[in-house]
Amino acid sequence: MEQRQAGADRRAVRAGVHQRPAAARAAARRGRCPAAGPPHALGLPGRIGQRRPATGHRGPGGQPLHIPRDAPGLLPRRARHREDRRGHRHRHPRRRPRRPDHRALGLLRRHDADHAARAAHPADRAATDAGREAAGRWPAAGHGLSPGAAGPAASGRHAADHRAAAARTAAPGAAAAAPAAAGSAAAGRAAVVVVTGSHRWPVTPAADVVRSLIRRVYRGRDRAALELLVADDAAEVRAECLRILDLLAGFPDARPVLEDLIDDGGWIVARLTVHGTHLAAGPGPDAAEPTGRRIAAPLFGMFRVDGGRIVQSWQRLDEQVVAAGLADPANAVEPALELDEIQGNVLPGFRKDHFALVYLEIRDLARARARVARQADVVATAAEVLDFMRLFGAATRRRGHRPGLSATWRNLAFSCDALRRFAPDADQIDAPAFQEGMHSRAATPAADWVVGSPGSVPDVVVLLAADDEPGLAAECAALQAELGDGFDLRGIQRGAALPGEREHFGFRDGVSQPGIRGHRAAPPFDPITPRRDPRDVQRGHPGQRLVWPGEFVLGYPAQDAADPALPGPVADVGPQWTRNGTFLVYARYRQDTEGFAEFLTRAGAAIAEREPELADLSPHRLGALLVGRWRSGAPVMRAPGSDAPELGGSGRLNNDFAYRQATAPLPASAVCPVRYPPAPADPAGLRCPLGAHIRKAYLRDDTPPGAIAGDVQRHRMLRRGVPYTDETPTGVDRGLLFLSYQVSIERQFEFVLQQWLRNPSLRVPGEGVDPLLGVVPGGPTAVRIPVGDGGRAVEVDLERSWTELTGGGYFFVPSVSALRHLAGC
Repeated sequence: MEQRQAGADRRAVRAGVHQRPAAARAAARRGRCPAAGPPHALGLPGRIGQRRPATGHRGPGGQPLHIPRDAPGLLPRRARHREDRRGHRHRHPRRRPRRPDHRALGLLRRHDADHAARAAHPADRAATDAGREAAGRWPAAGHGLSPGAAGPAASGRHAADHRAAAARTAAPGAAAAAPAAAGSAAAGRAAVVVVTGSHRWPVTPAADVVRSLIRRVYRGRDRAALELLVADDAAEVRAECLRILDLLAGFPDARPVLEDLIDDGGWIVARLTVHGTHLAAGPGPDAAEPTGRRIAAPLFGMFRVDGGRIVQSWQRLDEQVVAAGLADPANAVEPALELDEIQGNVLPGFRKDHFALVYLEIRDLARARARVARQADVVATAAEVLDFMRLFGAATRRRGHRPGLSATWRNLAFSCDALRRFAPDADQIDAPAFQEGMHSRAATPAADWVVGSPGSVPDVVVLLAADDEPGLAAECAALQAELGDGFDLRGIQRGAALPGEREHFGFRDGVSQPGIRGHRAAPPFDPITPRRDPRDVQRGHPGQRLVWPGEFVLGYPAQDAADPALPGPVADVGPQWTRNGTFLVYARYRQDTEGFAEFLTRAGAAIAEREPELADLSPHRLGALLVGRWRSGAPVMRAPGSDAPELGGSGRLNNDFAYRQATAPLPASAVCPVRYPPAPADPAGLRCPLGAHIRKAYLRDDTPPGAIAGDVQRHRMLRRGVPYTDETPTGVDRGLLFLSYQVSIERQFEFVLQQWLRNPSLRVPGEGVDPLLGVVPGGPTAVRIPVGDGGRAVEVDLERSWTELTGGGYFFVPSVSALRHLAGC
């Protein structure tokens, strides 16, 4: 009887229909395959013995999705049997559950709003799911990822397919209730998804072709198989595949591992990691001699299949990662980072369009511990964010526009007072600024702050990030539902990215960020920051210096000022549980946008009237001289006379300059979308004023007299600014939610603010203070800008500060393990 039932199940799966077998129902009763999808059992598996909740999946209409693991159309997970796509059954000995791949996360999924997999029996559970939706109780977490629809037509097609599948698999009464939905998809085909570990991959003829390409060509090195898998007239596809094979020739043991696969709007998108040892020289006269080093390089591919053969493709094996892993001896000493332990937004940043800072106060400590334990399974990790960013970037480069991939993320930070309540040894943390708090060390009174004034510092700040406003609202509602009676909500500060990655003064923000030394796998070298500068292995992108991770995350080697290529001492602040944690500086800066614009017009006209050589000084140019960049992000070091939007938008060129030394040109082989002359040396500030914002905030090679050149990198921060716009009874409040991550608030954030930005004589007496953040009540307000090429400068009176600190605080961001430690103290 069981064999007949298994055979019927296989035939049903191949037809896109799955009636829930007795084995699956029994498994559901035992808790192995959740039937109703309670909050603790939704979505992806987490660490061994746990399940990570379903997290923010959304369909074309913006509605949250809930896909139980035993849903119709999904192959059930079995302990002793496995079925492949041809229906064969394989017996395996009983074994322990497979450890999930936290790097992959099942990043790529096709989950649409009306998927038939809402429940094993939709007619029986529709009311339950509707109630959960209305209450905002699911999705329960905030790091999930779902591919958005490619467009209205695609959304409708997939939704119709899923409604048709629901009609075929529902009870007779439910099927009769939706004849129109089934009819609308008569020409479609129900989506079938295979669940393997933490992955959910499509089972379609097109996906099978791509899997065959990976298995036969890239793993089996069978070049003849290209004739069967690639269309006859697809010469470019064949050339791409052969190029990948040539690159793999130097790694005879290379085995591409499929991490993610999705059918996204007719394109099959694949993300792989190539693991291998450099044991042979590749083809061509320039092939590197074997080094014996192992590499782990990402391989991305997008394929369009027609008639069972690939007709279009875009494939990219990150050759810079391979070259960096083989060529740079310093790579051997760069540490492997525990990215599954480090919270997301530290490295790398979330880079989302919509944000919310949720302020929480502890109501009941015992209950709050339980809520924190829950959040340990929900917060985003650096591994998850890095995987998503790599996939998103590859798809964007291929299409020329943002793909339909979305994610929601979450990050938790604790104030010092809250940390003392959770962990008795928090007083042993060697961080004076963190212990004292921002309000006690600020240069301006904090009594009127919006948040963070004495007595009103949030115990916990939760950072939420989403791609759209509905997604953020749903995530806020889910968080509040999860808090229970452990915390009280004290406020929510929302922020949203502005077009062109600009802040409210109109300038592109966040251009200059440090690169991170270290890699994600040991021993293969898969660097956190790709090495994109062919002139210098000590850089990431052109102009981006590599900094040791101990400057930003505790427990890793920090910078050595004497020799930046070698690791310095390990960053440590005391308790062992602080490893993989970091300190968060949150500063809420209000920006007087109208006043600043009027000042630029007024001051520019006065200077033009007074100085004939600056008769053409416009407000835009004066702003560029004060900031050091034009509004597009183009640096005045490379575009001194006028704005250059193409230069400002080039991530390879808009940060490639120094001050004391001329910049060497990039080789002709380097991929650069635009061509601009390299930046000349400018030690006197004739192009970029010595008091310009970017020159005060990051000195590059322009160190003050007596300072060590390598010491500049010990004051870097990972900045994550978010613009905000709040409606108030008196008007509109606009500004920047400044967020930075560092291991020493005193040596990094406070040092830069006090010793660089507010120092009017940092390098030369009278050079001026930073025009944006350097003016304080009773302090100097002047800055100098150059007049012509003769070395003469004119003084500009900034009048007052055009930004105002209206709140903030110092917080600690624990690791994932530390969250569990705090919950159990």
